[in-house]
Amino acid sequence: RKAMKSVKERIRELTSRRWLRCDPDDIVRMLNPVIRGWRTYYRIGNATQKLQQLDGYLRWRLERFYRRRMGRNGVNVRKKYNRWMARCKVIPFYQKGICGKTF
Repeated sequence: RKAMKSVKERIRELTSRRWLRCDPDDIVRMLNPVIRGWRTYYRIGNATQKLQQLDGYLRWRLERFYRRRMGRNGVNVRKKYNRWMARCKVIPFYQKGICGKTF
């Protein structure tokens, strides 16, 4: 529980209003090492559900960040966000075949 709280806090810090002036791609560059480290931390054991929860939380925070940065233009913001997510190379916490292995 402490580890989950810690990683969520780190994601919250990197997607807070403080970073709104930064380019969203820069935010992703700062998030990727955090994601890689925590994915490695949770890799051993059966942490599939926890990693999938972190993926959902990360997507929610990034969408919220993007909406704050771009404004609230309804459908256009959603389309722009989806296009940005497709090209921004956010590393997922859970990757089938890599995470959740027991050794």
